[in-house]
Amino acid sequence: QLKESHVADIAKVKSEMTAMANSSQSEQLEQLVASHKEEIDSLRSTLTSEYEAKINSLEENITELTEASSGIEAKNEELERLRADLKTSEEKAAKALQLANKIKKAATEKVQTLNEEKRKALVE
Repeated sequence: QLKESHVADIAKVKSEMTAMANSSQSEQLEQLVASHKEEIDSLRSTLTSEYEAKINSLEENITELTEASSGIEAKNEELERLRADLKTSEEKAAKALQLANKIKKAATEKVQTLNEEKRKALVE
């Protein structure tokens, strides 16, 4: 009976030690899981903040580029308008120069005619 009692006590101690070991391993695993969860949450938070900052920066850059592009388009339209105005002015200036040359030619011919008439009048 002593041997049976001793075997039973050993089995009981072994069972208790196994239970304690399992309990200890479970607690360690829970602590490890909790630690990893904290690390993951921290990384997620950091990465999310960095991502949001980069997205905001890109959105600002896009806004600036869009505004700059609109400004360039407006400048290009103004430049085209000024080029058209310049062309029109050049055409008008060319016509005015032609007219001035015709007037000069007519005036020269008139002066020559008047001079010719004066000379004829003086000869008579």
